Formats: sequence, structure tokens, C-alpha cells
Amino acid sequence: MRDIQNILKDLYLISGLNMSVFDIDENLITSYPTKKCPFCYLISLNNESLNLCNKCDKEAFERVKKTGQISIYQCHFHLYEACVPLYTYGIHTGYLMMGQTLTSSNFDREELKRDALPYIKNEKELDIAITQISTHSKEQILALASLVDIYAKYLTLTNRIEAKNKDLPQEIKQYIMQNYQNDITIEHLCSYFYCSKAT
Repeated sequence: MRDIQNILKDLYLISGLNMSVFDIDENLITSYPTKKCPFCYLISLNNESLNLCNKCDKEAFERVKKTGQISIYQCHFHLYEACVPLYTYGIHTGYLMMGQTLTSSNFDREELKRDALPYIKNEKELDIAITQISTHSKEQILALASLVDIYAKYLTLTNRIEAKNKDLPQEIKQYIMQNYQNDITIEHLCSYFYCSKAT
């Protein structure tokens, strides 16, 4: 887990964006920074606005699970985010998320404030939180999302994300049977992967 935390920290230092890893059941495993940005923190204090944020995340998870591809989107409050699938030995085991940025457009900030104000009592506090949201051009957001996608592929290739199901050999056997016809080596491969996982 320390290696993953270091990777998230590196991504954060490069981008200035929050980086998070979720398991297959959409539970947060780890993030960097560990605290939400001031705006998202204010939004999380209200159950109704928090539910709107969670709904956006859930929809992103579902898109990524269905397509197996990166999803770049704007949340309910117009912040840009990206979600990428993570795999362990070919099995979908989680998600890497990048988020909480705006473009430099005044329109985005005005829209954000208009939609957030009903959920935040202190307008001055909201104004301060909005000024602390990082800004990137759309080209930068796309480039950073591509970088996150590359890191997700690295995590996948190095099998650093733990599968939630402890019966990993059975999961691998099922995956191979669904995707390959050579059943002679299935038990051997499962045994190999299990040993590799254990070490």
C-alpha cells in the first residue's frame, strides 16, 4: 500500500489534483492528499450535496466498469474529474480517480457558485473555498488524465492492487476459461499466479 501511496503523491505533486484509489465495491482505499479540497469539504458537510457528489462518482464507476476505459467528466458542481479502471491479473479490482479542478473560465466558477450556494450557509466561506480550487486548461486536464491512465496501466501490469476476493486462483481460473481455449495449463497458471501473489 505504501508504494501506491507514493504513486498517488507523485501524481499529486505533478498535477496538484486529488488522487484516490477505490476497491471494486467503490469503497475508498487510499488517497493523496488524505483531506478533501476546501470546496469539496464544504459540500460534504451537507448530506444532500454529498449525495449528489456520490451519485456522480457512482455513475463514473459504472461507465468505467462497463467500457473498461477512462472516463473524464464534470461532477454536479462542474469540477473536472477522471476515473480509470484497475485490474489484478486481468480481474477488475478497483478504480483510480483524479479530480477536483476547474478551467480558468469565469463561467465555470459562476456556475459552481450558483449550484453550491443552496447547500452552503456561509457565502464568504464558499467564495474563499472556490478560489482555492486548482485551475487547468482543458488541454492540461486531458493530458493529466492521460498520465493517470498510464499510471493505472502500470498498477495493473505490476498487480499492485489486491483483489477483494481472497480466492484469487479461482478468479484467475474463471478468467482464463472465459478468455482462452487452452485448458491444459489452467491449473498450472493458477498455481503460478497464487505463488506470485503470496510472495
